[in-house]
Amino acid sequence: MKKLLFYIFILTISLLAISGSIGTLYYYLRFSAAQKQLKQISVETEDDVRNLVARVGRLMQLPSQELPTVMTVTDSDRLKNVNFFANARIGHKLLIYPEAHKAILFDPIQNVIIEVAPYNVPTVTPEIATASGESTD
Repeated sequence: MKKLLFYIFILTISLLAISGSIGTLYYYLRFSAAQKQLKQISVETEDDVRNLVARVGRLMQLPSQELPTVMTVTDSDRLKNVNFFANARIGHKLLIYPEAHKAILFDPIQNVIIEVAPYNVPTVTPEIATASGESTD
């Protein structure tokens, strides 16, 4: 009887070790894939932004008091439902001027402006609520 319990104990510990190793391997592989994706993301330097602003500035008047936030379209299919991005393609640049409330979609290959729209900065207004939902006087 003690021998049977010992074998069951060893089998249980072995199964736990194997399942733990499989879980660790799974998450390690997911982490590695995420690291590869992060390495592929190109970070726009300030010089890149200034060069892009100069190119777009030749095509239209831009706000001169601020540098825009620049993003690159990497998945145009996910953006198809948004009217502003209806004609967006992979590689297009999005310039956002939060102070001037302006967003510009630019094609750096064809050197054309695809879309210009007002950009409204989302504002968060905190609301005070009580736990019971009743107002306090």
